Amino acid sequence: MTQPATPFHPTLPPIQHHSFTVRSFSSEYGPPFSCSQVAANLAGCPTIRRCYGDHQHSLMFRWYDAWQRRLPSYQHSRESWVRRDDCVATDYVECVFRNNIIPQKVDIFENFIPGSVVKVSGVTASGRRSTVELWRRAKTDGMEKEEDRYNVHTIDLAPSSTPLSHLVIHFSSVGLPYYSQVEAVIVTGLRWETPEDREDPANVEHLSRIVDDPQSTGPPPTAPPPDRIVDDPQSTGPPPTAPPPDRISLTRLPKENLLMILSYLGLDDLYRISRVSRMFLNLTHDPSLNARVNLQPWFLNLDDRSLGYFMSRSRVLRRLNLSWLGISNRVSFARVRELLGHCGALVELRLSGCSAVDAETIRCIGSRCIHLEILDLSYVSPGLLLPLARLSSCYRLSYLDITRVMTTTSELSILLLSLVHLKWFIGGSPILLVQQNQLLEIMATTAASIKCLDLWHWDTLTAEGLRYFLSLHGRDMVELNLGWCTRLSNPDVLEEITEFCPKLEVLVLTSLKEVDMETFIALSRGCPKLRLVDLTAARTICREGVEHLLQHCKDLEILDVSYCGGISLDDITQLAAHYPSVRIKSFEKFVAKSVVVS
Repeated sequence: MTQPATPFHPTLPPIQHHSFTVRSFSSEYGPPFSCSQVAANLAGCPTIRRCYGDHQHSLMFRWYDAWQRRLPSYQHSRESWVRRDDCVATDYVECVFRNNIIPQKVDIFENFIPGSVVKVSGVTASGRRSTVELWRRAKTDGMEKEEDRYNVHTIDLAPSSTPLSHLVIHFSSVGLPYYSQVEAVIVTGLRWETPEDREDPANVEHLSRIVDDPQSTGPPPTAPPPDRIVDDPQSTGPPPTAPPPDRISLTRLPKENLLMILSYLGLDDLYRISRVSRMFLNLTHDPSLNARVNLQPWFLNLDDRSLGYFMSRSRVLRRLNLSWLGISNRVSFARVRELLGHCGALVELRLSGCSAVDAETIRCIGSRCIHLEILDLSYVSPGLLLPLARLSSCYRLSYLDITRVMTTTSELSILLLSLVHLKWFIGGSPILLVQQNQLLEIMATTAASIKCLDLWHWDTLTAEGLRYFLSLHGRDMVELNLGWCTRLSNPDVLEEITEFCPKLEVLVLTSLKEVDMETFIALSRGCPKLRLVDLTAARTICREGVEHLLQHCKDLEILDVSYCGGISLDDITQLAAHYPSVRIKSFEKFVAKSVVVS
């Protein structure tokens, strides 16, 4: 017998709520355990400054679209998974509230480059957990760009009787010129209490205002979204009927033609047509339609039951995207392990931001998915220690992303010793990796050819360790990220890049403060293929050096000179006018033309 829903009681009047914690997120600019531009800044009682500009105590995501989609590593592995649409989320953050609430209004305080919010969803607090879409930006809203000023994005919600415990905010940087930042999220609504809360002596005074309705049994169960995939293999659809003589039946078409038609359908449409008849059910099981499955667009609606739909198809899967899966614990660790245990033919697996991955899942991948060539574990299960050494059997890996993964130096060392085919390594914002020179040396001696090296926030890496690596692999490298490698503040680093990296296309030198001007000018001549250059906080860079870079790098598309003390706003304006094909970015440039709101 189904247990009745726990009765909830609303409190009056509506009050403001801020998130108690940030449970999960897709990415963040700042390093782990920091308070600078990280997702944790949205938790706790907010400090709202109402001042437009770059603030450390705000949330800023790792990339913005104009930069990210030009990265060779992105084009190599991720671009085919992404729909280029203003209203499709590129990032998300999940806020958890201390009390269950019925929201009436959501205020999102955008302190820099507003206009990135595209959707707000809630997770129900009672009964069978499900998601409720509270607001979605219409496609026409993205046609008009927001002004460069402080913006309070207010969303008035429709009346509801469903209490929520989580709020998931979706962001999109498509069409935005630079990084966007969010300072705070405040929800106004009714607070709901359970009978257990009523017995708490600490809540006696507060609960004296409760409207007690003995007939209340909680909100009615919500129907599952129509586009949610569920497992119903017994469905055979309506009985077939004979077609009229003057019409051509689909059943008369060759199987190859039908499969070609079905190949243009999305995953949700394939599920619907599989319920029409037994013929279509069998067709949707064809390996050609199930070799590549992207579940990220439905990450809020998937649960253990819906993942069962893919169990019978898992043996033919070649590429699987489970990014962002596991929000609000609707998908269990055991179910994900069960699915991956049947995916022995996988060559690409994406688990970015997935909260349903633990140590046993890593062991399952290492023992079952031994043919993997692309593996993305970025921002997976924050706070869990993962035994990456168990992935040593996946020696075919050519692409590995472990951004912000918590693992030890010894575990990663064992894994790197087996990756002889590694070409793309993204390992920014490391946790517990203290012997970073040793890791770079292992990678340099084991891998045959490295094309991409992302060492964002490797704060113990020294110039000696980098020099040895570039001497072996610099000739083949096209992407090098040394942002916030604080112990690399040495002019010798630029000399090594100039000498060993002639094919370099992307170079990130964020916070490389000690830059010799002559060496920098030589860099522009030694790396003429540069397309993307980030010089944020390189304080000794002046206009002369930037002009040499613009003159010699004919393919340059984006140049970031934020907080470069030797370059004024007038210099940026004049250079932008003289080189219109290059997007010269600067925080100061956006702030200077903004409208400050008190």
